[in-house]
Amino acid sequence: MACRRFLDKAVAAGHRKVRIITGHGLRGDGTPRLRRRVEQEVLPGYLSRIEQTGYEQDGAVLVLWLKAAAARPGGAHTRHERQHRERLDVADREERFMVGFERLESAGTALDEGDLRRCRLKLNQVGREFGFGVAEGALDREAAERLLASHWDRLEDLDRQA
Repeated sequence: MACRRFLDKAVAAGHRKVRIITGHGLRGDGTPRLRRRVEQEVLPGYLSRIEQTGYEQDGAVLVLWLKAAAARPGGAHTRHERQHRERLDVADREERFMVGFERLESAGTALDEGDLRRCRLKLNQVGREFGFGVAEGALDREAAERLLASHWDRLEDLDRQA
């Protein structure tokens, strides 16, 4: 319908006030012949964009005040948002590595104390988190030392690459 095309163009152009003639225009007698049809079939699709409605010329002209279009963020705002996301990503990555290093320190402490079960637990937590693999079954001291050294080296390499 022509009325929908007209409203779509008005919204796209950012117009705030539009008039829809619901009579016969200049040749008509001024009676609102299409008003009910426009109000029932067209306007419900635009309710989210219409701020206020009114009438002129005894109801033959439907006046719509449209809502202002949402402002698009400018370049500075876009850059700020991108930098904010990057800072959050760096903080998440650094926190992840910090937790990994703390777990490896706990594994080393447990190894020094002779608690091989806790040592294996901490090594497996780091292994799962960073995809290094896990130690199946019980570890002896020598295997735990090799696995701990391997995890330290691999985690430091990942930290340098990040």
